[in-house]
Amino acid sequence: MKEQSRSIGKVLGFFALLAVLMFGMFSFPNFLSSVDNYDQKVLAYSTPDGAEIPLPSTLFSRGQAWQLGIQGEFLADPSDWDGPKSIYIPFYVGSLKLFLNGVLLYDTSKISGQQHITSTRNAIVEVPLAERADVQSGTDPVRISFEVENDRGGLATISNIYIGQASVFDRPQLIHDLYYDVFRIGMLGAHSVLLALLCHAFLLRGLGSEALAPMLILLFFVAVSVGKLNQVAPGLLVLSQFAISFSPLVVLACLKLFLDIEAGDLDRGFSRKQIWAAVLLFLPIVMIVFGFIDIVKYNLFVAAPALLFGTFALSVLCISKFATSTRMDVGLWASCATLTWYSVLYDFLCRFGIFAVPANLASFALPIFIVVMSATFIRIVLSKKAELASANSAMKTALEAQSLALKEEFALSALLQKRATSVEEKARLTTELHDGVLTYLSIISALSEDGTDAKAAKINQLSRNAITEIRIILEARPSDTHSLKIALGALRGQLVDPLRHMGIEVEWSTEALLDHGVIEPKTLMDIIRIIQEAIHNAVIRGGCTYLSLVAKRNENDFTITIMNKGGQGFTEENKKGLGITNMMSRASSIGGNLEIEPYESGAILSLRIPNGNRTLESSLPAA
Repeated sequence: MKEQSRSIGKVLGFFALLAVLMFGMFSFPNFLSSVDNYDQKVLAYSTPDGAEIPLPSTLFSRGQAWQLGIQGEFLADPSDWDGPKSIYIPFYVGSLKLFLNGVLLYDTSKISGQQHITSTRNAIVEVPLAERADVQSGTDPVRISFEVENDRGGLATISNIYIGQASVFDRPQLIHDLYYDVFRIGMLGAHSVLLALLCHAFLLRGLGSEALAPMLILLFFVAVSVGKLNQVAPGLLVLSQFAISFSPLVVLACLKLFLDIEAGDLDRGFSRKQIWAAVLLFLPIVMIVFGFIDIVKYNLFVAAPALLFGTFALSVLCISKFATSTRMDVGLWASCATLTWYSVLYDFLCRFGIFAVPANLASFALPIFIVVMSATFIRIVLSKKAELASANSAMKTALEAQSLALKEEFALSALLQKRATSVEEKARLTTELHDGVLTYLSIISALSEDGTDAKAAKINQLSRNAITEIRIILEARPSDTHSLKIALGALRGQLVDPLRHMGIEVEWSTEALLDHGVIEPKTLMDIIRIIQEAIHNAVIRGGCTYLSLVAKRNENDFTITIMNKGGQGFTEENKKGLGITNMMSRASSIGGNLEIEPYESGAILSLRIPNGNRTLESSLPAA
């Protein structure tokens, strides 16, 4: 409910602001050409046939161009004049001649160096009467007559006529020059710069089809503004006429640009209907160029009405869209479209003699339209640029993530390749150990097995130990991905029989590790080395008669307990040996804990290993 009230407030505020702007534009002509003092204001004139015609007056001729448009006269009484006077005519359309008592006083074609004035002459007509002796000395009424010839559009228009002191007209003349000359030329420069920037961006592919509509609109404004300089260069009138012929296309471009801005998408191409409409509106211009259609009649009966009703339709559309959306950019377009239509209508009414004091509000509305069009167009372009920057940033982030993933993949690939090379090399060494060294040791063991002396028995024992050590290495290679249970099983197969042959009672229980899973190769080898060293110390150094190995699995770790007895007891001095030091070092390197305590003419060794050592293989791809 609150949001709805706010929307209604925006709409009402918009219409209030629009009413104020329209009232200000209606009052602007009075300010522009206001005259504070005058001796006589001519509100009507007499025609040659005696009819009284009120001013302002206009004539629309459907005949040949340059025929007489308006002809009339009025009387001025110099007896009441207190000094030199001038005639002041704020506005007229066509070519003007003034006569004083039948004598030519003022001819715009001679003053401007033209055969005919072919459009509205914006400069104020000020005819000094002080140099006329017959006016200064006479006391009878002076007959002032005028003739206004049609312009190329068939229009002849003249506003009210003032007679007064020349100094009174200085202020409106100054305001007039500032508005029509300085302001108009400034707008022409601004339009030209904007058009050049758009063309430059379009040619360099910075902008695409979204620039076509603004370029056509700006081209129309530039052509109209340049055409109004026909007083300086009469040939420019043709450009102005062609600009008016293009006005239906310009209205279509304004409509498309507004719909694109209202949708927030300037990248939309031209629809099929828009293309066909543009072709149909451009076809008469082609026919004008080849002389099949008269440009003046086309502008009067088609182009000018299309401009008027097209701007009105655009205004209604913008207002309706704003009433439903209350968007600021749509409201700006509604304001400028309405003011543009209003100014064009006012200009038409002045040319047809409805209003006496014109201000050419079309020129005044153009900067408003340009500002609004540029602001909304640039806003969309900047928003698209921001979206593009955001997309580029997201793409950059994605590329960086992909690059990081590729680096990790490359590192993993390099690791696997390195490991594959290591596996290949270790497989070669394993083969050499099995087929070479192990064969020699087996021969030594066989030769010394039947020996009777203590030396041969010792050699036989050492060779068996070496064979057992090599087989453990072969069965528990770091490259293998066996579980700890399998590795301990292989170790059992190599040790238990020789130990029992030596008269040692052996118990071996590793069922608790049955489903423990894969363990890291380095950890696996360190555990095997610790067990080997413990068994070696118990059998060789301790001379035990009983040995047990029991594995126990806990929630966060597992424990391997090795107990021996029946031999030499364990003391603190034994902890200083190199073997135990190496076992402690290995246990620490894999994050484990090793404890050795005395027990019944022997010792108990407990190795605790955390479960975290199982993580490596899960991160590598399956072979």
